[in-house]
Amino acid sequence: MLKRLSISALFFWGTAEACSCIQPGPDDVLRHLDGASAIFEGTVSFTTQTDDHDGGLLRKTVFEVTDRIIGPTIPLIEVFHLQGDGGNCGLDLTPGMTLVVIAYESRSTGRLHTNSCASPGAPIEAYRMAIANKPR
Repeated sequence: MLKRLSISALFFWGTAEACSCIQPGPDDVLRHLDGASAIFEGTVSFTTQTDDHDGGLLRKTVFEVTDRIIGPTIPLIEVFHLQGDGGNCGLDLTPGMTLVVIAYESRSTGRLHTNSCASPGAPIEAYRMAIANKPR
């Protein structure tokens, strides 16, 4: 008696990357206030590609600031980030979008940077209230 055995195998080559941060929630407000260089609400004026980066395309986005919690007191703020591809913790920002931005100053370049892991888990009013209630 002859038996036939069929084996199928599926192989994937290359690497798969995924953004592995835990999305922030309301309890992260104080942590953001202690570590962030800038927290503001702004509208995307424009975004441009600056160069290639290990994790993807590095972009510079210029925001027109509509409300500021901490950070520069200028009307336009440049923030650098990776172009989002679903796995690199980058952001897909388009002109006209209004959002709360939490950014950190790079020690090596002095530029503000952000990513999807720094997304606020609370509205801007929660940051204002946390500052008002913070022990001095």
